[in-house]
Amino acid sequence: MLRIPDLVLDSKLHTQFSDSATIHSFLETDRSGDRSCRKEYWRQEKLLGRGGFGEVRLERCVTAGAKQDALRAVKVIKKQLITGISPDLNRELEAIAKFSQDRYQRWFVKSFGWYEVSSSIFITMEYCRHGDLHHYLSNRRSLPAAEAQQLTYQILEGLHHMHENDFAHRDLKPGNILIKLMPPEKNWWVVLADFGISKRGDESNEPTTAIKGTNGFMAPELLGVPNLTRPKHISGFKAADMWALGEIAFRMLTGEVTFQSQWELMEYCQGKRTFPSDRLPSSARLDGEEFVSSLMETFPSNRMTTAQCLKHHWMESQHINLIEEPTKLNLEQNGSPGFAQSDMDRNDSARWSDISAPESEPVQTTAQRRQANLSDSYQMGSRQTQLKQVRINPPIPQNPGTSNESLLKQDMALDVSQNIVVALSLDGKTLAAARRDYNVWLWDNWSGKVLRTLKGHINCVNAVAFSPDGKTLASASNDYTVKLWDSQSGVVLRTLEGYKYWVTAVAFSPDGKTLASASDDNTVKLWDSQSGVVLRTLEGHEDWVTAVAFSPDGKTLASASDDYTVKLWDSQSGVVLRTLEGHKNWVTAVAFSPDGKTLASASSDYTVKLWDSQSGVVLRTLEGRKYRVAAVAFTPDGKTLASASRDHDIRLWDSQSGAVLRTLEGHKNWVIAVAFSPDGKTLVSVSWDLNVMLWDGRSGARIRQNMLELVF
Repeated sequence: MLRIPDLVLDSKLHTQFSDSATIHSFLETDRSGDRSCRKEYWRQEKLLGRGGFGEVRLERCVTAGAKQDALRAVKVIKKQLITGISPDLNRELEAIAKFSQDRYQRWFVKSFGWYEVSSSIFITMEYCRHGDLHHYLSNRRSLPAAEAQQLTYQILEGLHHMHENDFAHRDLKPGNILIKLMPPEKNWWVVLADFGISKRGDESNEPTTAIKGTNGFMAPELLGVPNLTRPKHISGFKAADMWALGEIAFRMLTGEVTFQSQWELMEYCQGKRTFPSDRLPSSARLDGEEFVSSLMETFPSNRMTTAQCLKHHWMESQHINLIEEPTKLNLEQNGSPGFAQSDMDRNDSARWSDISAPESEPVQTTAQRRQANLSDSYQMGSRQTQLKQVRINPPIPQNPGTSNESLLKQDMALDVSQNIVVALSLDGKTLAAARRDYNVWLWDNWSGKVLRTLKGHINCVNAVAFSPDGKTLASASNDYTVKLWDSQSGVVLRTLEGYKYWVTAVAFSPDGKTLASASDDNTVKLWDSQSGVVLRTLEGHEDWVTAVAFSPDGKTLASASDDYTVKLWDSQSGVVLRTLEGHKNWVTAVAFSPDGKTLASASSDYTVKLWDSQSGVVLRTLEGRKYRVAAVAFTPDGKTLASASRDHDIRLWDSQSGAVLRTLEGHKNWVIAVAFSPDGKTLVSVSWDLNVMLWDGRSGARIRQNMLELVF
């Protein structure tokens, strides 16, 4: 049975409820020994954010005599989603209780205790009205080097206290750094928050089975980069924290992500790309470059520790401020608690950026596995290196007999959409693709001729999909929008807005009247494709939604997620019909059979699963792949399933027996899309290098191939 630490038990609040308020009782003793009971009354003001495990509320103290600005935020976690007090929640409560002690108030958001009811657990915390660093950077892009240096030092101090107490944060990012004070009113004062996936050294040292954290801030060893071992001990998780600190410092100095895509990260880890120190401002060169690059060494053992960072030249000027700043800062809490926010990653209940500044809407730009080029991102070669010496990471040792080329093609648990996304029209005649730039290209599959280029997005395109009649193309982008295009003229018909996060997938209903779009906010939106109105938002996934597909009758929508599940929704009501569990890694694609009775799901666990769409039972698991499966498609009669993989081939399976009918070989790179012609006689496949092959759907003979070229 899980033991609850004393710190957690001691911080539990005695709580009662009335119709309009939450009441906390505190037993107090005065100097003469007389005892009394003091009560605090808190009333909910508004909902600040909602996530996979619950929500965050803003509350005001309504006790007689309380100050007008006596606010707090309350993180509400649903017990049914975490099975009581789970190890992660237990750890979060312990970390919050420990670092809420007065001695740590300079570096951590303060909690005022927690309480529970039969259905939920509530964590009360101080409210930081300036919001989080992520929100601030979204508006400012970069900071002057002196300010970035000061903030890096404050974050480093907090992280040092965690590491000294044998805690690793494991989700360090701007969204979990809250702003208590800021210029021009006061000097900078930021604190660390959100310990939902932290780890302590005296816990089990078993390897973690789930990837935790936020992509874009996760160290390469957490992303499955070949020949880097995932952490098993607390020292490894601390080293991963240091990488995240380096990424934060780089973004504060430049307003850009360090690596524009996972491919660039991979090349850096292999020693094929230098650390991009030339993008740092001249005011942060030398000492600043050495500091940041030392945090982002490929090998964890080569990264500086917090103690070493505090002694680094770039941090030396901040040591005096450690003594001076408290006399300049107003440490008063206005007589009341308050709180901040949490990004909805795998184990969070809501997003810090949603609740740190309720008076304005935040903008989320957290980089993730997908390509992270921003609209004003640095382009390779646009700036010249000014340092005489450039740090190059040593290449990762390879297994004997493994070439550099084959190593690059290993399944690194990275999304193929980091460089290219494609879609085939239902008749297989037209191909839509986007790659690196912000345009979408349309080709004639038979001739290989470029039909038109669609321009309008201001950030990378993550997904494209044709309407059933082929007249409309939908494109989803990192610019937080979906665009609907006339595929014949290339004109933008409408732009669907309302997202605060990257849009990752799109699919039309069979009648073309409804468009489903998925996002990194873990939700799916259903839109009226004619008016552009949001019909409903589907919530329930605990991680990014990667793919969506409608059933042939349009009544059911399937969504695939990085939470290893597929959800089936009633497309009219938005109700979850069932959740399909069984994959052991991210689910990358879904497809219904023509009769709607079977659903196929592809995964990074190298398998394809066939499910009974009515009962949710796994009918069979198709195995034998060595790398992740990227796409699946049924023949029009439903008897055959095609799967595409990073193995460079296509496999045709008997959908009833699960037997491999044939393997189609010829691609020289990852195969990322497959589609059958309406009569089932032709199969079209597309590989990562834009090699399009047409196959005889029955014999498997290759009919022709086209190499499509993109000009960037």
